[in-house]
Amino acid sequence: MFDLTLHTAKVVSIDDPNKKGAIQVSIESVSDGWDKSLLPWAIPLISNISDGTWEIHLPKEGSQVWVLVDKYWKRFYYLSNRYFYNLFDFSKVSGLLAKCEKINTEYKNVDFKYFLDGTLVFHNNSDGSSGIVNSVGTLIYIDKDGDLVKEISKNEKTSIKGNKNEIIDGRENVEVKGNSSTNYKNKRSVNCNSTLDISAMSSISLKSKTSSLLEIGNTVATLGAILTEICQDLATLTTTGSPNNHTSPQLSAQMASILPKIKMTFK
Repeated sequence: MFDLTLHTAKVVSIDDPNKKGAIQVSIESVSDGWDKSLLPWAIPLISNISDGTWEIHLPKEGSQVWVLVDKYWKRFYYLSNRYFYNLFDFSKVSGLLAKCEKINTEYKNVDFKYFLDGTLVFHNNSDGSSGIVNSVGTLIYIDKDGDLVKEISKNEKTSIKGNKNEIIDGRENVEVKGNSSTNYKNKRSVNCNSTLDISAMSSISLKSKTSSLLEIGNTVATLGAILTEICQDLATLTTTGSPNNHTSPQLSAQMASILPKIKMTFK
């Protein structure tokens, strides 16, 4: 077992050239004022690293850490940031967690990491809820019931990308709201097993550069109305028309008025 002594040190750099989690330190009262190239690199003494599972939380440059040094001053190990009791303020954490309606904010149950920009990454050990909350009002978390909750109060854009399929399954309701406009680009299909209701407070506009099923439906409806009118006219002619080997002036007049409607329908 190595004979190790405990020291406090300042973190000079976390840019490990080997990318193995080492940090460069200046040991208090020993290496103060040394050239940076002479300062030692300390490796983590304790970490959660195993095959397939990696976890590392590098201390910030300029912060203070605990360092263990062997008696020959050849091996250096750092424990973690040096803890300053008076700097810890759990109210910042509980204040952010209060935005999550179904998250238990009890101090003893919450594992978290609070970042300098006000972002909080947390996990609640009592119920399995976890997520991310930041200071500008965006939160994404999975609550104790397994429901995914996302609230964005200030972001201007949310992107959901699917290379093949995007499926939104709402057994009761699915609402897509846009205060100014909601745009769907490329191909979109809307399929309903029962009923599709489209309503608007003012108007609904459906536009297509080629054709749409709605336009075809309108064409069929118009044609149906015209054919109904023709049938009604022919029914009248059976009682008032002329013999079959003569052209009825009344039929000719009726057809002359109806044909322009048919032509306009199929333009």
